[in-house]
Amino acid sequence: MPFINGGHIWLILGLIVLLVIFGPGKLPELGTAVGKTIKAFRKSTEDLKAEMSNNDIAPTAESVHAELVGSEPVHTEPVRHEG
Repeated sequence: MPFINGGHIWLILGLIVLLVIFGPGKLPELGTAVGKTIKAFRKSTEDLKAEMSNNDIAPTAESVHAELVGSEPVHTEPVRHEG
């Protein structure tokens, strides 16, 4: 039988475990939450890909250093903890 593979059995077992843990009333809510999460993840990855493709040139180390120095104070002395 081609249906009885390792992957199919684990999928069915996982669905049975979910049914036992959450019950039949919570499964639609769980599926909706998972679907919304996957949709948001895909949208964010597409936005990130579009942003990366718009930036043809990667920032140089000098520009990154200038941004860091200009935006936040840089501490060069180690912090000593007494204790």
